[in-house]
Amino acid sequence: MLRSAMNDFMRFFLHQRRKQGSETFRAGFTTFELVIAIAIMTMTSAMVLISFSGIHKRTAVNRAAREFALAVRRVQNISLSITEVEAGFKPTTAQTVGIKIASGSLDYTIFLDKNENGIFGAGDTVVGKVAKLADGVQVRTIKYVDAGGIERLISAAHIVVTAPEATMRFTAAGGGTLRDVLEIGIGTPAGDVIRTVTIRTSGQITVK
Repeated sequence: MLRSAMNDFMRFFLHQRRKQGSETFRAGFTTFELVIAIAIMTMTSAMVLISFSGIHKRTAVNRAAREFALAVRRVQNISLSITEVEAGFKPTTAQTVGIKIASGSLDYTIFLDKNENGIFGAGDTVVGKVAKLADGVQVRTIKYVDAGGIERLISAAHIVVTAPEATMRFTAAGGGTLRDVLEIGIGTPAGDVIRTVTIRTSGQITVK
């Protein structure tokens, strides 16, 4: 598109110069020609900036989605391990580990589910630090498929893995058990760039 516009401008420019004659040609550029040239350069700069902004958004969203998928995998690994992890003020061994994530949030929390109720609450401790999503990225949607096969949006969810089999389950904010598939939409606040992290109770994780 840009190349076509530039070619059209050059053809128009040469046509105008021929109309003005060789004497005018030697005299230099006219004010009209300078205005057109400046307009073309301004348009080109704007297109470059818009393109760069789009690339930056896609890169940030892709990184955030993949980092979250890796965090879910890390929860599985922590549950399976017998090593101590930093949680609260002292190291402790993990039995049931989870991730809390909420729609509209800019972060998510990995926690030890000490009372094993499937939700992050009193008595549970954070593993490490609260993980931040990339700048300009947030959790857009959280949804699951109900027993009737209908997709349902929810405000928050917990992804919990229990040792020793690393059994994975999903619970809603109030503690209700969700079905086998959870989809987390991660993207820009405007929703123009979104990636979906699909997690299954079987342990399969995909990013699309």
